[in-house]
Amino acid sequence: MNSKDKDLEKLLKPLKDLNPNDLQMQQWQRAVKNQLPQPKRFSFDMKWAFQLVAATLVGVVIGALLFKNTSDSSAQTVQISLSDATFERSHDNLD
Repeated sequence: MNSKDKDLEKLLKPLKDLNPNDLQMQQWQRAVKNQLPQPKRFSFDMKWAFQLVAATLVGVVIGALLFKNTSDSSAQTVQISLSDATFERSHDNLD
């Protein structure tokens, strides 16, 4: 063995035989617990809620875009059909 290893063994020999008391164990466990990475406080429910809000916003935006495109084309269709309409069709539109 290396001389540094022998010196370390001599230093640690008295500590190997010691048993910690309850207070020392609690302090050691608390110190270890503080050193461990803390779990994220962001719960699954919050992730689900944010996903729901994001999906709703995306749905509203897509729906608005589709409604805008549909309403423009339907207005043009109505103008074309009224100019080419027969008497019965025009009469129906007057009501």
